[in-house]
Amino acid sequence: MLSENAERENAARADNAVWFPSKVDTLVGILLAVPPLSAMWTLLGALRAGHGLDALLGYALMPVVLILVIYGALLFPVTYGITGDELIVRSGWVRARVPLERILAVIPTHAPWSAPALSLNRLEVSWGPGRLERTRISPRERDRFLELLAARTGLERHGDALEPGAAMPGTFAAPEPLTTGG
Repeated sequence: MLSENAERENAARADNAVWFPSKVDTLVGILLAVPPLSAMWTLLGALRAGHGLDALLGYALMPVVLILVIYGALLFPVTYGITGDELIVRSGWVRARVPLERILAVIPTHAPWSAPALSLNRLEVSWGPGRLERTRISPRERDRFLELLAARTGLERHGDALEPGAAMPGTFAAPEPLTTGG
């Protein structure tokens, strides 16, 4: 558990971040809207049918509340912050922090795998060779995000990718994007 001073320092650092909200694809937005809308439809149907309070609470209202709590805890807001020394990835109540000096590469991807991103037009940020040392994000202001991240990491921009330049000794090639066999 973090000390009170460390928590204050993290909060101050996050306050000084430049924040980028996630881009939201229409298809992803529609897919995310289906569960709460169907739960509310069920609730309205139960109300119109005149079911008792027990039925309303147990079968109709609870799914609506559960979905809203899950979305609030895990999904909204999805934002990315860049401070002077770290990238902050926030998805609901979850925050991941990646020191900028550890970022090795950023490559464009359309991988549909689970990620703190509401768009399939994503950037894969790598800070090590392992699968657990990457994340996929989808900042709405992609160009501005890449320019700021390039400036703060020293990586060179090549289109929608950030890669180590010749002036960065001791770095290794960016890992290949995660793919499935077949």
